Amino acid sequence: NWAAAEDRAGLLLARHSEAEQRLQQLVAITRENQRGAQARADGAMVWMIWGGSVLLILALVVSAAVVLVTVRTIALGMEQLSHSAQRLADGHFGERIRTTRQDELGQLADSFNTMARELQNLYARLEREVAERTSALARRSSQLEAAALVARSAAGIQDVERLMEETVHLISDHFGFYHAGLFLLDDAREYAVLRAASSQGGQRMLARRHKLKIGEVGIVGH
Repeated sequence: NWAAAEDRAGLLLARHSEAEQRLQQLVAITRENQRGAQARADGAMVWMIWGGSVLLILALVVSAAVVLVTVRTIALGMEQLSHSAQRLADGHFGERIRTTRQDELGQLADSFNTMARELQNLYARLEREVAERTSALARRSSQLEAAALVARSAAGIQDVERLMEETVHLISDHFGFYHAGLFLLDDAREYAVLRAASSQGGQRMLARRHKLKIGEVGIVGH
């Protein structure tokens, strides 16, 4: 169902675009946080120049630690996201990002997990459809091969009665049918008369000269 697959792919592309927008927002927020941290560090530096060198050093250390922790946390989150995205691109559709964060990184991870889950479902559905079509083609090929074999086997039989009898048995054997029956029209073209059958029940029907009214009785009649 390529139309449905294209619709699903379009939805996934939209999710991917949304994830990129959120990532850009996250980068902007990070830069804003960095600018704010730098501004606070500058203000603290001015105050510490007047307040004493010890306080200046202490404030610098604290500010640097805050910035370092913030940048380190964001870098680790982005590295994890990049690694997971690469694994997803390599075909690992079970890839998920485990996070308990509630910030923009957490939202980005949730969007990634949703996209990965939908890709996994789409891929599984496509695999199932391919397997079903392959099985149907194999079954059709087997039937065509059996039909050709029946035709070749029947071609060497000259007697009509024996030809009909052999044909129904060949059909049952090669197609795996429990019962195969062969009907011929009578001279008046009013009835379909059973002339050969492969099953025991069909043999009993032959014994009682089973026939069906043309156009009126049963699927065979119609």
